[in-house]
Amino acid sequence: MIGNFSAIGNRGTGAMADYVNENILSKTKFLKDCNLIVLPGTEAKIRKYAKNIVWVHVPFYRMPYSLSKHFVDLDILPFVDMFLVQSEFHKKDLSENFGIDENKFYIVNNQFNPVKTKEKPKDVINFMYTSQISRGLDVLLKAFDRLKDKDLHLILHCCECDECMNGETLAREAKLIYDKLMANNKMTNLQYSSREDYIETLNRSHIYAYPCTFEETACIGVMEAMSAGVKIVTTDLGALPETTGGFAKIIKDCPITVDDVIDNEEKMIKIFAKEMKKAAKEIRKNKFDPKPQIEYINNRFSRENAMNQWMELDRIIGEMP
Repeated sequence: MIGNFSAIGNRGTGAMADYVNENILSKTKFLKDCNLIVLPGTEAKIRKYAKNIVWVHVPFYRMPYSLSKHFVDLDILPFVDMFLVQSEFHKKDLSENFGIDENKFYIVNNQFNPVKTKEKPKDVINFMYTSQISRGLDVLLKAFDRLKDKDLHLILHCCECDECMNGETLAREAKLIYDKLMANNKMTNLQYSSREDYIETLNRSHIYAYPCTFEETACIGVMEAMSAGVKIVTTDLGALPETTGGFAKIIKDCPITVDDVIDNEEKMIKIFAKEMKKAAKEIRKNKFDPKPQIEYINNRFSRENAMNQWMELDRIIGEMP
């Protein structure tokens, strides 16, 4: 699509495409004359008479053939002038796995709206999870079930997609735990909640518990939680260490393949339960100061920085033959 990114959805890829279309492209000199394509969301086609800029939001790992074929198709690849990616991890991931020169990649960080923080409740420690079911929810439910503390609560907040979290799509063992936690009022599932409800949930949550089994290329959910002053406990997969900038509790050497997750699930559950317990203790003793992480995340992924990155890209595109 000439001069406009086309993407589906109101979070992640779709939200970023809408933001750039509405706030940035009109200020550029050269990008608005390019053929702008989002993967996933390949509505636009490569046009040999225009500069083709392809914005990628997914890693190589688990990338479906419908997307990966574009990175090896000799009728497409030579005509892509620039691949836009979200992080250093993402650039290296795609460059190494597809054998594409790193100079053909440009990093444009995600931008998000900072969350206005409020004082959090003192009586109960709220854990929060917000992602697809396939990215570690089974591990989280089993780990949380091992925390024998009546003053801990788990809040699930699903995104709006086909893989949204619900009790019907969990594996049997995790589903039994899900039902038990719901029955005992130890967990709340805010399925299909509004943006306002989501922000309210962030502001009453203390710990963002994300035993991620997916290589994130950035993770807006983590950014928003950090901005809300929520302590992050997650894994070292993908760009999560890069995004959190040293402020999160990062659990290292986590599995990513489906077979590895199954083989190492018990070990991961034990480690995550231990770190969740330690995080709750830190919150209770007022040893967690959220101010440094709030300042870091709001500045790094600010609208100003996003604008500067896009305008620098515009300059680079203008100097291309």
